[in-house]
Amino acid sequence: MLRGSQVLIFSENKQKVLLVRRNDYPIWTLPGGRKEPGENYQKTAIRETKEETGLNVKLIKYLGKYHRAWYMRTDSVTAVFIGRKISGQLTLNDEASALKYWPVNKLPLNMLPYLRKRINDGLASLG
Repeated sequence: MLRGSQVLIFSENKQKVLLVRRNDYPIWTLPGGRKEPGENYQKTAIRETKEETGLNVKLIKYLGKYHRAWYMRTDSVTAVFIGRKISGQLTLNDEASALKYWPVNKLPLNMLPYLRKRINDGLASLG
């Protein structure tokens, strides 16, 4: 089973969310990735966000674990958090070809559909 974490980073007015355009597939996604051995979901979320965006984040809310089938062979479990930038600057790296705050009501078409639910769940949890 694949296990990982993702982080929702909203603009201050909650009108935009930070997305990462991957280098290996031409899709937009949330910052995040796979857990490393001995790592908990929170550490994965913080590490992956730093690696993919250049931002240091504080996790302010645990949204939940999301399950999905992965190519019909194995399941994946992703812990999703809401984070807030505490330092750093958006910086491209070898995993990302672009970083952008997208309006939550105009998300890119080349984004996996299940991410929209995670974004909407995050907004709803913030009130």
